[in-house]
Amino acid sequence: MTDLVMILAEQSGVDAATLSEWLEEELFVLSDDALNIEIVERVQRIRRLTALGVNLPGVETILYMRAEIIDYQTRLGLLGEELRRAKQQYEAEIARMVRELSIYRD
Repeated sequence: MTDLVMILAEQSGVDAATLSEWLEEELFVLSDDALNIEIVERVQRIRRLTALGVNLPGVETILYMRAEIIDYQTRLGLLGEELRRAKQQYEAEIARMVRELSIYRD
């Protein structure tokens, strides 16, 4: 794990001692095998927030709220797609019914 912390320190511009503190606070999680871009970006985001004077509980809250917003945006996008599909189905059904009714008028 120490090797990953050192690599992350190089990639993120945050010293290893600070990263260890943030790990203890569970502001980010390292897997045992490798780093990914999401971890580096999260650490950089934490660094920017703390540089602005946000304390660690505040950082945790902001990160949680950001994740929630992203989740809501994703779910909203999916609901929008569902709505578009339902609208297409209803419009197709209405068109079919109009055609069916026009047969009886003739």
